[in-house]
Amino acid sequence: MKSVAAAFITGHSVRGCTGLSREQRDFQRRSAIPQENWLPCNFPYHETFPFPEPVPLLAASVSNFLHFWESRLPAYKKRHRDGVAGVFSRHDAVILVA
Repeated sequence: MKSVAAAFITGHSVRGCTGLSREQRDFQRRSAIPQENWLPCNFPYHETFPFPEPVPLLAASVSNFLHFWESRLPAYKKRHRDGVAGVFSRHDAVILVA
């Protein structure tokens, strides 16, 4: 049987937080993908701290913009490449929800 992982690859509304929001956790539970196939946190797929709710829209927007801006830099890609590849290398297929 093939190993399939499912994960979110979304912005970071809270700087440094890879915890999933309530909506993301609800989506996981409602999806047809078995719960054990879901990675428990967001990109870069290592646990930090739980997602604090609620997050003010302006603060979330600024955080997401900064995350996007940083992701365009070569150093960002280099910093996360091996860790992300290691997480996904254990699986035959990966489903990313953006």
